[in-house]
Amino acid sequence: MIEAGPRPGDAAPDVPGLAAGRSLHHLPFEDTEHTLLYILRTQRDLAWARLMATTLPQAASARYVVAAESADESRIDTAIADPGGRTAHRYGVVERGEVFAVRPDGFIGMRALIDDNGPFRAYFATLYRVSA
Repeated sequence: MIEAGPRPGDAAPDVPGLAAGRSLHHLPFEDTEHTLLYILRTQRDLAWARLMATTLPQAASARYVVAAESADESRIDTAIADPGGRTAHRYGVVERGEVFAVRPDGFIGMRALIDDNGPFRAYFATLYRVSA
């Protein structure tokens, strides 16, 4: 159950001082497509993130960003090493990894536990008018 942190409709929080001293908002976010921000807490979360990425509708366009203890494990679009867990803390991610769909306008469109594909699929199915 998700208890703390931003919800859909909230502005995506920034996290200062990540890669090369830049903030989260200055790293991967695009103004023309969704950014899928995966906040990983365990190695198993990375496997779930990779699996979830394969279920995005073909018509959808999104960047994949991972914030984890170390960045070398990920082969998604952008990996952010966050050994202090500041991104997880700022987004209210505690024990289990989560995924956030950040809209092009910088607001959160969807938030789900990393191992719960239902909300993810339903959100993008609605956007692209495809079956979930």
